[in-house]
Amino acid sequence: MAVDPIQTPPPPQPRSNTYLFSDPLDSHPLWFKPDLFLSPNFDSDSYISELRTFVPFDTLRSELQAHLTSLNHELIDLINRDYTDFVNLSTKLVDVDSAVVRMRAPLLELREKIEGFRGSVDSSLVALKNGLEQRSEAAATREFWSCCWIRFMLFLRYKVEKLIKELPSVPADWSNGDVNLAQKSVVSNGSIENGANVRETQSML
Repeated sequence: MAVDPIQTPPPPQPRSNTYLFSDPLDSHPLWFKPDLFLSPNFDSDSYISELRTFVPFDTLRSELQAHLTSLNHELIDLINRDYTDFVNLSTKLVDVDSAVVRMRAPLLELREKIEGFRGSVDSSLVALKNGLEQRSEAAATREFWSCCWIRFMLFLRYKVEKLIKELPSVPADWSNGDVNLAQKSVVSNGSIENGANVRETQSML
């Protein structure tokens, strides 16, 4: 029985720059991060300027082409996976116009209800504002007349006290006739003075 000769393994391939900068568990080198392309602040000029300091231009171009090829394959796989739904999309969109027409009436009705509700709210706000203004005016009027009444009562009290002080004392030996005459004179003078006091009060108010 012949024994197969021991085959020598093939010589190792020379290591490229991509191998030196790459992760054995990842198909891309460490310096190539595809996630950065999805960033909203991604700037291609800045990205290339940063990489060209330690990555050769040909290596960067090859890696970008490989990534583009991978993206194309993924796109084709997605299209093939959802191809049936993609083809049926046109048939599913046939009844879109009738669906829009069916939705139009409820939407218009909802719009009318919202406008009516907004009108009622605006009316309520206007009525509330007017009521608050009337209430404020009534409070101001009540306060004004209350102050006037207090001033009138104070003035009247002052005049009454002044009148009491000016009344002459009644002697004990006066006759009833003299007393009655004096009382009538006092009442007459008081009436005259009260009339003058009322006119003076009105002029002050």
